[in-house]
Amino acid sequence: MIIGTVMNFGAGGYMYHPQHQCPEHRHAMMLHDGMEGTEGAAAKNLTEVSEGDESYGPSSQRSSLALSDTEPEDPEYAELNPLDMVDVRDLLLRESEGSSTSSDSAVGSISSNTTTSSSAAKPTNHHHRKGGSSKIMSGLKGGSVDALVVYATHVGKHDFMYQEAFLTTYRTFITPEDLIDKLLYRYNKFAHSKDVSKKRLSRNAFSLLVRVLDELTFSELKEAISLRLLKLVTELVREGELTLAKIMRRKVLEKCDPNQRPVQELQIVAPSSGPKSPSRVLTLVDFKSHEIAEHLTLIETDFYQRLELPELLTWSRERNEEKCPNLVQFTEHFNKMSWWCRNVILKPDDQAIREKYFIKFVHILKHLRKHNNFNSLLALLSALDSAPVSRLDWPRQEKDMISEYFHLIDCTSSFKSYRTALSEAEPPCIPYIGLILNDMTIIRVGNTSNLADGNINFQMRWHLFNVLECLRRFRKPVYPFKKDPKILQFLDNFSDHNSSDDEMWQRSKEIKPSGNR
Repeated sequence: MIIGTVMNFGAGGYMYHPQHQCPEHRHAMMLHDGMEGTEGAAAKNLTEVSEGDESYGPSSQRSSLALSDTEPEDPEYAELNPLDMVDVRDLLLRESEGSSTSSDSAVGSISSNTTTSSSAAKPTNHHHRKGGSSKIMSGLKGGSVDALVVYATHVGKHDFMYQEAFLTTYRTFITPEDLIDKLLYRYNKFAHSKDVSKKRLSRNAFSLLVRVLDELTFSELKEAISLRLLKLVTELVREGELTLAKIMRRKVLEKCDPNQRPVQELQIVAPSSGPKSPSRVLTLVDFKSHEIAEHLTLIETDFYQRLELPELLTWSRERNEEKCPNLVQFTEHFNKMSWWCRNVILKPDDQAIREKYFIKFVHILKHLRKHNNFNSLLALLSALDSAPVSRLDWPRQEKDMISEYFHLIDCTSSFKSYRTALSEAEPPCIPYIGLILNDMTIIRVGNTSNLADGNINFQMRWHLFNVLECLRRFRKPVYPFKKDPKILQFLDNFSDHNSSDDEMWQRSKEIKPSGNR
């Protein structure tokens, strides 16, 4: 049995407030002023930010961490605060080797093999990543928010995969603004230490801060965050940390660039250069199969590149269409493509023409598979396997040709064939978004966000990371195909093919009345 249906998705802290300027202008002016006369500021060695400055403290802890001039720091409290600690590994909860937890039940629905807890906490080949995780992280169950944040600032080779998992999933237990707050606090805590090892801790926090900023979506980059980071740039210049100041300044400028904002509509249809020619209307068979497959892939890439991890995390939790506009557009596009395929095949009255279209789509499937465009492949397969189409008589050779693709999306053994193909795929690649959403939902339902003691259940985050990591891995490389306006106009965003289920079923029965063999 295969998928035969189409997807249907129905602060706190210090802030500087210049007046009478739009946010973009304020950002640009502050960045410019912060870097003006950089060398002079460094030479004069202006006032440094004191260690433990409450301006950088996490919003949930600033009142406790703010130190007055007359009140000394409580060493016992500082020792209990993970953000002030050099090493937090003893605060993380781990499993004894070979033990199992209830969280594995969710993975059992996703993977084709039974997964034990010792292996569930690390990415596997079956979950679309080649290579293993670190021995240090293999038994991590969870920890407090602060302990997990501090551990993410470690940059050792054994902690790399944890940092990637943290960056992918932190939004499920802390907001970007609060995370930035905590990283700023930790940076400031150790930035002025004379101990080289502690100084390194501040640099690690800064490095993670840059990555967090780099991966923020436009909607997440609130004005309070921009102003807070601009304050940091100013302080870095005053302290003579010119390299760090330039890095942060450049990154904030990039994120505040209006050109980086998402456009309202995707321009996937080539504009007409003039009145249409009176010549005959072009049909699917007028184009080569590989050309159609390439343009389906280009269009799909436009949608795929706009997908944002926060949207997928939000959808798995609450399925709010308003908060997931790019995901909704992507799934609507999937549905349109599938409806288009059905309509093109069923519309002609001539059986020979219908067979030509059916054979054409089979050949297009071959090229989509070659390009690792699994999402378009699944959209067309769902159309060819739909009842109105599959019940009709088609050439035996073509039906045999698509059997291997049906095997690819066979849902038995939890889509083992597809998962194997995806794990072996090299970028560029477009994974099937429907299965990713399904896997995330299963993980959410089958696991608790927190452990029994209230700590964050990071095993659940490992499972989410294993599912979402393929999106991160396949986003960077792009397809080298060039757009042909004539083909884009022909496809026309599949806008002329919107027959309902009932209409297509009725059309199928007109072609082959019920009871006929």
